[in-house]
Amino acid sequence: HGCECDECEHKRKLVESFALAAAAFSFGDGDTAPCNPVSESLLQDLARHERRAALAQATAADCAIGDRQAINRSSTKRPWLHYDADALLPSPLDAFLLGGGCPAIPWSPPLLTKDAQASQSTCCVEVCYVLGCGRSGTTVLAELLSRYDGTIFLNEPRQLWIPLLPAFDVWSVAAPARQGRLEFAAADAFAEVGTGNAADAAAQTVAQCAANAYLDLASELAGGQSGCRAVIVEKFPEHAFRLPFLASVCREGLGAQGRCNFLHLIRDGIDVARSIATFENPAAWYGVKSEWKWRRLMDHIASQDHQSPCGNSATAYLPRLPEPFLQLLQAPIAAAGYRGRFARGLAEWALSVEAARKWATELVVHENVCWLELRYEDMLANPGSTFGAIEDTFGFAHSEDVRRYAEATLRCRSTASVTAEEQEVLVLLAGSRIEELLQECGRRLRET
Repeated sequence: HGCECDECEHKRKLVESFALAAAAFSFGDGDTAPCNPVSESLLQDLARHERRAALAQATAADCAIGDRQAINRSSTKRPWLHYDADALLPSPLDAFLLGGGCPAIPWSPPLLTKDAQASQSTCCVEVCYVLGCGRSGTTVLAELLSRYDGTIFLNEPRQLWIPLLPAFDVWSVAAPARQGRLEFAAADAFAEVGTGNAADAAAQTVAQCAANAYLDLASELAGGQSGCRAVIVEKFPEHAFRLPFLASVCREGLGAQGRCNFLHLIRDGIDVARSIATFENPAAWYGVKSEWKWRRLMDHIASQDHQSPCGNSATAYLPRLPEPFLQLLQAPIAAAGYRGRFARGLAEWALSVEAARKWATELVVHENVCWLELRYEDMLANPGSTFGAIEDTFGFAHSEDVRRYAEATLRCRSTASVTAEEQEVLVLLAGSRIEELLQECGRRLRET
């Protein structure tokens, strides 16, 4: 049936309409109408998507086996690394989006208990989750952290998480069938993986499986020296909604020494919204099928449940937004124009900030959790101070190399003035929590 993304569905309907029109105006002598060049172009696009989707078609049980060695192949994108930080995106990412397949990696060796993990691992493994709304600079921050000795950078490792919890998928054509969502509770770390049979001794929890992957990567990529400290630097914007779950994964999977670090990066909300609004592929950003990721973001705006996540109940991080702004958010992306995309960007940014801060407040009381919030603009203006704070908070060894590289690559940019079209959106936020967050970033949206 070809690719099942929304774009292909729309193009198939166009081709069908052109075919019907051609049949209606066919020549009476039996000759067919000349080939429509637009139809030809659409058919070529459909064939190209079908070929890409075929590379990662999701099977009924998602039981395909992933390539364990892919991460060992160095990439020219980050020449200072001897491995590929993008290997678990998965790669190629567009094939995953269009086909939905995300095969599990056979991590080795299988370690079934926390005691076994602690005794067999040669490294003390910690995790540093880099959080922040997409387009906030989290990738460049994680890349800079990857220059510290003993760190291992994983860039949005969907291939680690989706095989364990299929509902992590909010992007691909399979996201609706997987009932993808953004928020996961601490209890989800104890869900069983594998056969699904509770009586099966081989069944492991999500926390055990994730920890096994971290330990396997640390043992191989950090050198495996006895007594070494390895820090997995995992950058994933959507993790802002999952702090209780991730802390539980580290605590239960890695044991008492498995410290869970959260590094939250905040960038000016208008700059983030502009970047999201001009992203080259909105379908990939919001979900290629039924805008699934955007619908899940809207769950956290529409819901009035202020309690901790439980089942399918979504926590409301932005209650009581002004009705005109909500109407703008509810418009389909194809019809929203720049104003609608800019409004979506503001909402996603504010949701990410509020979610990360809410759960951090509740988690910092735990011994194995560390939290640090930084401003993107401060990192650009004073990288030395920024990375000094990171080293002090998370115990990284002082690195002049990181500072030199940061100073050589990070550049402060002048902020463009708010356009008339953007101002039309911003005035709708008067008195809202989003306005308060923008003011915190130094934005003044209206005269007092």
